[in-house]
Amino acid sequence: MNNSTVENVAIAFTSILVTTVAALTLLPSEKLLLKPLFNDKINHMLAWGALTVPIASARPSAIRWLFPAAVGAGAAVELIQPSVDREREAGDLLADTFGAALGCLAGWLVHRACSHQASL
Repeated sequence: MNNSTVENVAIAFTSILVTTVAALTLLPSEKLLLKPLFNDKINHMLAWGALTVPIASARPSAIRWLFPAAVGAGAAVELIQPSVDREREAGDLLADTFGAALGCLAGWLVHRACSHQASL
């Protein structure tokens, strides 16, 4: 696959993830049909990590705007949640930030590994 195809796939996948994470974090708790897989903070960390991996792996130079955008999205979610009968928690934003950082790191490592493999 060429770079533009990889980037387009990463953008499409991230768009699906953003929609899913937005629904899971902004729907009132009683409307969610799913039970949480893990502790709330782990779920936040996994979600924000998943949001950042595709673009970070397709284009590592995007990390300079991707990480702040992910943290900003986490902050926006926390500001909106009380209006949809959810709790605002600083711990959730911390978990989002940590997850976004890990996702960016994982994406960068995937990109390096794939680039190294392609050069062999």
